[in-house]
Amino acid sequence: MNLKKYKILMTHFFELTAVLQAIIQGQISSNGKSGNTLIWSLTNENA
Repeated sequence: MNLKKYKILMTHFFELTAVLQAIIQGQISSNGKSGNTLIWSLTNENA
């Protein structure tokens, strides 16, 4: 049971890391709009 919860937490951690990377890349590149769209779609899927 605890191992299952840990796996779920790790999955969400990697998802958040990917979102953070998308945010950073979106801010660095001039095409920040596509980065925000990616973040919005990820957030919308998880909601």
